[in-house]
Parts: sequence; C-alpha cells; structure tokens
Amino acid sequence: MAELFGSGWHWLIHPVPAPSAYSMLAAFLLGSALVFIRLTRGPMRRLDTWVHESGHAVVALLCGHRVSAIHIHGDGSGATIHSGSGGRVSRLLISASGHLAPAVLSTALVLSVAYGRHHLSIALLLIISVLVLLLSRSLVAVGWTVGIIGISIAVVLIPDRFSYLAVLVVAGVLATTAPWSIAASARSRRRRKNESLEGRLRSDQEFLADLTRIPAGVWEMVLILVCLCLMGVSIVNMASTAAGTSLLP
Repeated sequence: MAELFGSGWHWLIHPVPAPSAYSMLAAFLLGSALVFIRLTRGPMRRLDTWVHESGHAVVALLCGHRVSAIHIHGDGSGATIHSGSGGRVSRLLISASGHLAPAVLSTALVLSVAYGRHHLSIALLLIISVLVLLLSRSLVAVGWTVGIIGISIAVVLIPDRFSYLAVLVVAGVLATTAPWSIAASARSRRRRKNESLEGRLRSDQEFLADLTRIPAGVWEMVLILVCLCLMGVSIVNMASTAAGTSLLP
C-alpha cells in the first residue's frame, strides 16, 4: 500500500517535459475545430454545460452555500440548485462563475501542460468530477460525469506524450465553447424578452443584471471579452514557448 501511495504521489508531483509548442498548438486547434464539426458539435456543447454547472457548484461551495442538486438536460441546458445567506459579492461570483468556468479551466489546462504539471490538472478534474457525481440529480448529469471520470482515468493510464495532447484537445474545446455559449445564451435571452418571467429559467446574465443594475447585454459583452482574453493568454503562452520564451516565470 505504501509503495502504491508513493508511486501515485510521485506521478502527481513529478514534472514531465513539456511537448513542443507546435504539437501544443495543433492539439489545441483540433479541440477548437471539434466545436464546429456537425458530428461532434453536440457532445462538445454538453461538455461545456457540464463544466459550466460544475463551476457554479464549486464556487457556491467555496462561498459557503449548500449545493443540493446539479441538473443537465438532454437539450444542453442545465441548472445548479444552491442556497445560502451570502452577500451580494458571493451571489455575483456564483452567477458569473458558470460562463467563465470553461475558459478558466481551459487556460489552466494549457498552463499546466506548458509547465509540465498536467498530472495535477487531471487529478483536480477527477476530484471535481467525484464531487459533481455526488450532487448530480439527472440521468444526463450522472452519465456525463461518469464518462468524464472514465476518460480522466484513461488519460492517467496512457503515456504522457499522448495524455498531454488529450488535455490540450479538451482545452481547445472549452476555450472555443466558452464565448460561443455566452453568445447563444444572449440570443436565447433576446428571443424570450417578451415572455413572462413566471415559469421560465433565467440566465446567469439576468441574475447579474439584477444584482448590479448593469444591463444583461453589457454583462454578456464583458463575459465574452474575459473568455477571449483567457483564450489569448493560452495562445500567447503556446506561441511564446515556440519562440523560446515564456509568458510566466
């Protein structure tokens, strides 16, 4: 048992050589391309929804809220049910975290690969997945979470030269779906503008507008801009690696 624990700890903390910048960019761009291919577009959007709802859940827990359920529906929508007595700042963070979670995770994955620490990102994803599994209350949510846990374990077992490319493909998917999903949510919100608020789910940006009195449309532009900036950080980091420099010390 001690030997197994020692091997696992060594795998977790031992840095691995970073791949070439060109293979990093190629894997990242492959992930981005999967978002636009008709055959893979649907599953990539479901992955974005899973990360979106996981972001709500993790930030809600960090803000001291009680998360009672995570739902993901067959149409790609989702909801995280939480309760708590936090102030306006915590509610703002929870509302904004869903749309930002895919972009933040994407950038974290790219940086972890660039600095030879992608084992840590895989381990963190596994921990979050187990947490989400315990909170999932829909068949789709359970299915996606079990699938992500299985894929993460498979990535752990394959050689590093393949595992970090798999991580970068996921990073490319999430970097692309993040602004796209916000734009899609904005279009949906405008279509529902004249509908009664009673009986329909409200978007995150509508909650943000209620909290800050800043229009939902402005929040949508801000969130998209943040996602694009995070994508830029990832791309610049990979490009700087190709040039023999580094974005971070």
